[in-house]
Amino acid sequence: MGNTNKRKGSQAEREIVQFFKELGFYHCKTSRQASRLLDDAGVDLWGIPFNVQVKAGYPSFNETKVTQYLKDRITELFPPTDPQHNYPAIVINIVNVGRGKKRLPEHTHIYMLSNDFDMAFPKSNIGQRYEQKLGQKRGWNMTDLLSYNDYVLYNRDKKYNKLESRFIVFKLETLKELIILNKEKWQL
Repeated sequence: MGNTNKRKGSQAEREIVQFFKELGFYHCKTSRQASRLLDDAGVDLWGIPFNVQVKAGYPSFNETKVTQYLKDRITELFPPTDPQHNYPAIVINIVNVGRGKKRLPEHTHIYMLSNDFDMAFPKSNIGQRYEQKLGQKRGWNMTDLLSYNDYVLYNRDKKYNKLESRFIVFKLETLKELIILNKEKWQL
């Protein structure tokens, strides 16, 4: 990994740590700093009830593979009774907007499998405020969809419209609203 990519990734992780601290997760740290085991599992943040992977600068990536990698590594590295298995997986992608351009809220994409979303946020305001997309991102991008939708229901593979392969994608500010709405679940 080049120095620039490493710097972008580390900066993005620190931004997301600050985000969670502001929400009341005061012990949140990067896993590089706090837990070698979590870091080896691909989980970037420690001290929160979520398995978070932070990506920075990727205009597009395979969220299915990233999420599956997280789940597989946690299964491989942690004992079956460890609470880490019960935490929902969240992939946060901070899109590179280019030099001199302002990053807008829709440039930070939160990807969660729909079953993880339902478990993490039993009280959600998703309602009818979403657009549904199926298949690969050709001719459209998540940033454009999130500029006028609160949520995007997305299934990368047209063949498998299974609940466990469906993603709910939303902005960072929506994640904040969801955590606040469900604060008793997370004991904040």
